[in-house]
Amino acid sequence: MKTIKTTISVLLVTLLFSFTAIAQDNPLAGVSIEYPNYAKNVAIAKEYVAALNEGNAKKASDLLHDKAIIKGLGGGNESLSKQDHFKYYNQSLTASFLKTTNEVYLPLKTENNEQVGNYEWVFIWGNVNSTIKKTKKYAETPFHVVATIAEGKITSLDFYYDNMAFLEINGYTLAPIKE
Repeated sequence: MKTIKTTISVLLVTLLFSFTAIAQDNPLAGVSIEYPNYAKNVAIAKEYVAALNEGNAKKASDLLHDKAIIKGLGGGNESLSKQDHFKYYNQSLTASFLKTTNEVYLPLKTENNEQVGNYEWVFIWGNVNSTIKKTKKYAETPFHVVATIAEGKITSLDFYYDNMAFLEINGYTLAPIKE
């Protein structure tokens, strides 16, 4: 009886793996790093980063589509609109100097890809540092930004960075849980 159960279990697992392999026939189908807007999209992403490095929140926001969605700024879970993005950076750049370094840009286009849809992406990696103007306190952390671009405008931005360093220079501390 034990042999029959083991045999049936092995057959079921094999069957499930084959279904999974068929469903994921080619997860990279429709993904390309070379496409007509490749250079233009990288230029838009670089212009956005340059505007923030210049302290120009308006110029950065002008590169956004009117219905752009921005996620991951300020450590919150909410998404921001183009107007909220401007307010966030206008306030932030008034209080602090922002500088990015060591940026790497990777453009990518997805077509007929069920997992992610049909988009033109630019992935950005680098380091970001901030210096508070009043106190001259400084913090730096790696960052990753994922941008989608359509019709020459940024339609979405997803920011990924560890904001603990920035919280600490603003006086916040991490306290252990009291038992």
